[in-house]
Amino acid sequence: MEYVKASEVHLGIPVDDVEGSIDWYVNVLGCELVWKMGIAQLKLPSGQKIGIFKPEEDESSIWYVGDYKSHPHFSIQFFTTDIKRLRDELIVSGVQVREIERGGGGDDMMMFFDPNGNRFWAIEDLNPNQR
Repeated sequence: MEYVKASEVHLGIPVDDVEGSIDWYVNVLGCELVWKMGIAQLKLPSGQKIGIFKPEEDESSIWYVGDYKSHPHFSIQFFTTDIKRLRDELIVSGVQVREIERGGGGDDMMMFFDPNGNRFWAIEDLNPNQR
């Protein structure tokens, strides 16, 4: 039996305002805009790509996410080698951030939010080449 493995994951993040979110992801997180056509694809400095889209009400749509603001059903984690510096830079950019805490794996981590209320985690990885 043939087994086809996934070669890449594409993460889609629901947003209220695609244009405003493009600006935030580019200017605050350092992403590069790859393309936009109602939705947008952005590239992180690591080369990984994320998509942003405006959710739809139709449950059969690929862009349906339900009540994601009250009940987020995803965990998106960004890795950094300097979480304190990242936190300071996010605060300067007006981003809502929580305090840095020690995670269960022993790494420093913090929660932060995009302008749409999506919550993200930043995790300090002092050895990124070993991941």
